[in-house]
Amino acid sequence: MLKLFVGLSLLLHLSIFLLFHKSTAPEKEVVQIEFHEVVPPPPPPVVKRRSGGSGSNRKNGMNIPLGQLGPRPHYDLRALRGENLTDEGFSGLAENEWGSHGGKFGEIEFYSLYLRLFREIENMLNYPSRLGEHDISGTVNTRLVFDKNSQCDWKKTRIGNGAHVYLRYYILTLLKKLCSFETVEHLRFKENQFADLSFNFVLTTEFNHQAGFKEGIVSNILTFYRTHPRPKLQYNIGPIRGFFPFPAVTLDVGWLQEHWEKWVEHRNPLADFEGHGGDPNM
Repeated sequence: MLKLFVGLSLLLHLSIFLLFHKSTAPEKEVVQIEFHEVVPPPPPPVVKRRSGGSGSNRKNGMNIPLGQLGPRPHYDLRALRGENLTDEGFSGLAENEWGSHGGKFGEIEFYSLYLRLFREIENMLNYPSRLGEHDISGTVNTRLVFDKNSQCDWKKTRIGNGAHVYLRYYILTLLKKLCSFETVEHLRFKENQFADLSFNFVLTTEFNHQAGFKEGIVSNILTFYRTHPRPKLQYNIGPIRGFFPFPAVTLDVGWLQEHWEKWVEHRNPLADFEGHGGDPNM
């Protein structure tokens, strides 16, 4: 009897233990893992190499059209003259002729000197308004020669004879002032080295009167442009200036100054531009 009671007690405790253990067991945690496939970027397009030839240029082993390398230099003087370019400059020109060194590759050595000279003249040059009002225009070609001390050699310097005498004298005066500065001496030009200068004075009817004119340096040729506006619709009646068909008018101070010198001071209003025909030895 006692054994039966003990067995039933053990069985009851075992059942309670199993029931309690099952009810307190932790729940399983479900973890989800997502996988994303990494798609590599498309490969760069294959650039086919073209054989070198006309209209292309080699750079870093690739053929690149010349148009992508920027504008090519244009030598206006060569185009105007229509002459063949050689290592000695433009063929058919004697050494003493203006522009004889145009396109001569040896002049590239002195480009920095010509550039500084160009800037000095650029800052000094203007179109005298009194000459422009008298419709005086033209081109003055000048050869400025230097001596062994890098000073202007006036015995060899020549002012072109093609333009109006007033323009030639104005350029001579400008060059005399330029050569009086120490700047030219500090440039260290060689003996008999020269720069061919082209001064272009143009009357224009455009209000944006500097447009379309290209200044620059080609070999030892320095080209300058200055313009004076002479609009087609402008009219002058004595000291009165106006523009047709606008009713507004202005007082022409330049006309008053010029006629004061003529009527009161009894002197030529253009006397400041009179000289000896542009002779540099005056």
